[in-house]
Amino acid sequence: MKPKSILSLLTTAFIFLSACSNNDNQVIKEVSTGSGKISQILTEKITDEPKEFKLSELISDFQVIPLETKPECMISNTQIVFSKEFILVGTQNFPGAARLYRFDNTGKFLNEYGKSGQGPGEHIGYMADVIHCYENEKNILVKWVGTSEKPQLFDFNGTFLREIDQPYELVRYIEKWSDSVWFSTGLMAGKVRLAVDSFALVFYNSDGKILRKVPRREFPPQNYAGYTPGTSDPSLYKYNNEWRLYMQGNDTVFKIVDYKLLPVAMIVPDNKTLPFNKPISSGELTGKNSFNILSETENNWFISKTIINKDELHEFRPGEWGGSFYTTRQLLMIDKKSKNGINTRLVDDIFYLFPPEALSGGLTWRNGKLFLGIQVTHLSKLMKDLQSEKITNQEAKTIIEKLKTLPEDNNPVIFSFTLKERVKLIN
Repeated sequence: MKPKSILSLLTTAFIFLSACSNNDNQVIKEVSTGSGKISQILTEKITDEPKEFKLSELISDFQVIPLETKPECMISNTQIVFSKEFILVGTQNFPGAARLYRFDNTGKFLNEYGKSGQGPGEHIGYMADVIHCYENEKNILVKWVGTSEKPQLFDFNGTFLREIDQPYELVRYIEKWSDSVWFSTGLMAGKVRLAVDSFALVFYNSDGKILRKVPRREFPPQNYAGYTPGTSDPSLYKYNNEWRLYMQGNDTVFKIVDYKLLPVAMIVPDNKTLPFNKPISSGELTGKNSFNILSETENNWFISKTIINKDELHEFRPGEWGGSFYTTRQLLMIDKKSKNGINTRLVDDIFYLFPPEALSGGLTWRNGKLFLGIQVTHLSKLMKDLQSEKITNQEAKTIIEKLKTLPEDNNPVIFSFTLKERVKLIN
């Protein structure tokens, strides 16, 4: 055989082996089912040890908004919802009822929603648990938590319109399906104690009449000893203007079509994932993990991985468990195009202000944005350790200098980041 031919064969073999090696590292696998192809996300192929990932490589731009401070809109803890034209901020108001305020995109206070009391449009809840903005109808929906109060609908000016009846008193989530139909999530994992634990989705009208109920698929055994893990908040989000749902318990991502759940992807668990519909002893919980989808885009998946570092569970009554979990969170990023996936530790290379723990646990992901609200007193503490010479972004430098002048009794500052259209990953 001629030397040139040998070289050609070796080159071909190298390319083939490289391709095999790359495929071995890919975390997305397409599989065929009876209803078509779905994507499998192979979490076991993503390393447990996170690698540093710069915040600037995740986002395309940022905005920092100090909220206007007035006696009529003093804010402590915050829950933030962005719309196209303004910001909704829910806040606790101990010992009184919670508040919901509206600010414009510069942070200027506009108006308040709801009043303290038990009459129409009033509430005694301690927190605005669910906040939705419907821009086409110019409506705001808020569900207060702390009582059995019904979700309330207001117009943009704060005028109370009506309450929404929900068919199950303890249903927390409420989303709008159409002009006349609402829907809420049940559970997919854990022991069934109430009717709300027995289904995955329920669709209903404003008067609470059930239009369709999608049953839960898996249940723990009837007679067992031990703790059966339930689920944390479901991952309910829109992708390409289509509702999608992921709940721990059956590992499947569904699209919601015609009141039905149709599988589109699976988060394949590894050997450390919690067995959500099987009993487990409290001593076996340490080191176990669970997943939630933070965001899905055309090019990426962003998944939160929660790891139990320590559990202090105890059975206070037969079959009834209580106690605490101590956890850490990691951010898994997956590139749909290259099918690569990495475990990340976000590093603030823009403001050099936030520790990785604040970015992993404090950021809210919604509609292509990442944001957090931070009290000025806490911001001042972070600034004491700030090394300003590291900041290379001129806009960030200017913002930091302005923030240093805020009085400590100022309302919170919102840091908002826009997610890149595609976050490219290199293993």
